[in-house]
Amino acid sequence: MAGGAALNIFRMGDSGLPKAVLNRHLWLAVLTFGLMGAARGVDEGLITGIFNTDVFKSSLGLLELGTDELADVKGNVSSMVQLGSIPGALLAFIACDRYGRVWATRQLCIVWLVGKSTC
Repeated sequence: MAGGAALNIFRMGDSGLPKAVLNRHLWLAVLTFGLMGAARGVDEGLITGIFNTDVFKSSLGLLELGTDELADVKGNVSSMVQLGSIPGALLAFIACDRYGRVWATRQLCIVWLVGKSTC
């Protein structure tokens, strides 16, 4: 198996790895990258769920559309959400170049958490 045996996080002392390998920086990086995955999942879940609200349907006039037209509108809205990834990627490129990948990721996760908590 590539990478060796699986590591049980509840039995760190029995792993045989040096203590310097499993330090707080590693766990902070794991938490940071986990938040990035959560951010992507939450955003995709929200845009999927927004189509089911009556306010969204009435504001875009989705109630009067047929099946094909509704699919077109859903595709366009979903594409616009994904299009927002382009400025985000450019911002992340600049931040990674200036601060490094891990620190930039941590800072962008904080920005995401603040933005989500204020909505």
